[in-house]
Amino acid sequence: MRQPRYQNHIITLSLVSVINMVILLSVIVWHIHSAVVKERKDLIHSQVESALGLANKIFQKSLADGASSAEAEQELFKYIGAMTFQENGYFWVLDRQGKMLAHPNLANMSTKSLIDVQDSEGRFFIRDMLNTADQGGGFVHYEWPKPGGRQPVAKIGYVELFKPWQLVFVSGLYVDDLNQDIMEQFSLGFVIIFVLFVLSIFVSLRLSKGYLKEFRHKATHDSLTLLYSRGHLNDVAPRMFDKAAKTPFSIVFFDLDKFKSINDELGHKYGDSVLSEASMIIKSALLPHKNVFRYGGEELVALLKATEEESFDIAEKVRLAIAEHEFHGPKGKPFHITVSAGIAQKKAGDSLVELLKRADLCMYIAKERGRNKVVMDSDVRKADRD
Repeated sequence: MRQPRYQNHIITLSLVSVINMVILLSVIVWHIHSAVVKERKDLIHSQVESALGLANKIFQKSLADGASSAEAEQELFKYIGAMTFQENGYFWVLDRQGKMLAHPNLANMSTKSLIDVQDSEGRFFIRDMLNTADQGGGFVHYEWPKPGGRQPVAKIGYVELFKPWQLVFVSGLYVDDLNQDIMEQFSLGFVIIFVLFVLSIFVSLRLSKGYLKEFRHKATHDSLTLLYSRGHLNDVAPRMFDKAAKTPFSIVFFDLDKFKSINDELGHKYGDSVLSEASMIIKSALLPHKNVFRYGGEELVALLKATEEESFDIAEKVRLAIAEHEFHGPKGKPFHITVSAGIAQKKAGDSLVELLKRADLCMYIAKERGRNKVVMDSDVRKADRD
């Protein structure tokens, strides 16, 4: 059987699976990135809305209590400075001139406007925040140091205007924190996909093992007799022949006698049944030798690691088993058949083709001598010499 073709198919399917896995992971990465970014943006948006809700409560309370705006704003800034969420999440407040009025990580608020401050990308991010707030709120990209750090890092902020006091509320997320979250979720997704991939490969290999076994059987066996096929004989015989340099090697040709009359009288259905049954008898009688092939029609070939004399005894066992077996035709009517056999043993200088021809010739001589006989190549040669 040409196994490499099926092995190549399995390798190809595995490569396709790997490519599909890479594509799937790419899609998953994109979806995870989009989902995490949206989730974090929604988070800072909602946090700013919460801070605005707090500002509104303080504002309404100041109106009810008759407190001054300055006092109410200071109370608000005290709360805002203490408010945090998740890791590195906090709020800060700007006025319309770009002055920092509240920030939890800045002890002393500068009275100087930050409107002309640029980040390393050259963005006037304070101006962007004020403009975005004027337009109803939204997201702004900028750079700002992490708590306890000095080096500005990329950040995405959400800004919105608290109209009663004209204050701009800002909260943001650090991009590297966002990327870390994405990588954590990607790692989890990768592990799940990898486990599923390994599981699918394992299941595929288990299934392919069964399919390969079935393919191997179909490729090497005759579907009617369940013996090895002639194609498999063409694969096996040369290897056995070449290895028989120091061990005996013989070929036995079997042919069911008058098989055509069985097909003509009983029909091909019963003919196939007889051939199948006879093949199993021959296969059983040949044990422990297992290399039995359907050569064509009702002809069968056995490759034996045996001398001509040993092969003769084996072939005689087969002949007697067939002759003694009771076959059944239509309505269970019993009948018997016989088999003729020819044997040839490998000699020095022989080729496989020559050996097959001599065994085939001996089988035809057995038929000429009255059928139901086993004829050896040495007997034929001896008769020719005499």
